[in-house]
Amino acid sequence: MDYKETIKERIKILPEGLKTFIINESWRRDAENIGKQFNFDEEKYASFENEVFLVLLCFEPTSDLAENIKRELKIDDNVVRQITENVSKNIFSKVTSELSTIAKQME
Repeated sequence: MDYKETIKERIKILPEGLKTFIINESWRRDAENIGKQFNFDEEKYASFENEVFLVLLCFEPTSDLAENIKRELKIDDNVVRQITENVSKNIFSKVTSELSTIAKQME
C-alpha cells in the first residue's frame, strides 16, 4: 500500500470533526503562516507541514512534535518551543478533544 492509500485509510477511521478539519485544509494556511513567521525555506516548510500532518492523522502523538521538528528541521530548542506553542495554539487547539480521544484509544 502506498502512502496515499495509507492516508486515505487513516482518514476514514478518524472522528468526524478531525476528518473534516484535515480535509478542508484550513490547518495548512495556519501552518504556512507559522512557516513564514519562522522564515522556513521550502524544504524546512515541507518537513514542518509533514510533521504537523502526521500528528493530525494520529500517526504521531502531539507529545512527539517538538522532538520531531527539532530532528527534521535541525533547529535549536528555543525556536522549537516557540514553533510548537504556535502550532498548539493555532492548529491543534481547534481539534484538541479529537486528538485526545484518538491518543487514549491508541494507548
